[in-house]
Amino acid sequence: MLRPSDLGLLKSVGFTELPVFEKPDVTVIPTGDELVQQNPGPGETIETNGLTVARFVERWGGEPTELDVVPDDENALKEAIRSGLDGDLVVTSGGSSVGQRDLLPEVLEELGEIVVHGVALKPGHPFGFAIVEGTPVLMLPGYPVATIVNAVQFLRPAVKRAMDAPLPPHPTTEATLERKIASEPGVRTFARVKLEARENDPLPAAVPTRVSGSGVLSSVALADGWVVVDEAAEGIDAGTTVTVQNWEASR
Repeated sequence: MLRPSDLGLLKSVGFTELPVFEKPDVTVIPTGDELVQQNPGPGETIETNGLTVARFVERWGGEPTELDVVPDDENALKEAIRSGLDGDLVVTSGGSSVGQRDLLPEVLEELGEIVVHGVALKPGHPFGFAIVEGTPVLMLPGYPVATIVNAVQFLRPAVKRAMDAPLPPHPTTEATLERKIASEPGVRTFARVKLEARENDPLPAAVPTRVSGSGVLSSVALADGWVVVDEAAEGIDAGTTVTVQNWEASR
């Protein structure tokens, strides 16, 4: 974003016009019968993914339209998805797995074509990608941490591509891993960590807040970043120097 001083400098050296990136329109659709916006009753959960994803879209340069919670109903889901097809991207959260109430894959098969359904990530395995009438539709899982991981890995590049903008790397910090991170071979794992100073180490300590538990939103909110464990590795031992990605600060 250009600051007032930037604009003054540009004008002073003769620039009166500049190329800009057009903000892509992104429709954000949270889904699930159990979700409410406030005052949850028995068996209900406060919906957070719509707000989280919409704010990420804004940070990454898009223009989000956040819909209210859509119930687990085929007709309601179709109507919600169709409402976003005039934009650049549609992103849903919830209902992307293979359970009895996970209707989105079936709905998207009827409306268009599913290109990908299921990725080797933890958390975030049920991610999916479809094309409906030429518009990309990204299916994020319903668990909040899995939603964030998938949004950073897939939605952020999609937003940048839609605006024909470069994808900058995440800010990173080198740190010493405080405790071993276990991971499953063949699955890329995103372990949330908090950075803490240590007296006898020039590097901060990377303290895992949690590896499993894709519904524990506090493990992300309390973290300073995450350590990515490659799918070829079987975890990372304590004492290893690791790279912590500060994805929250990424644009």
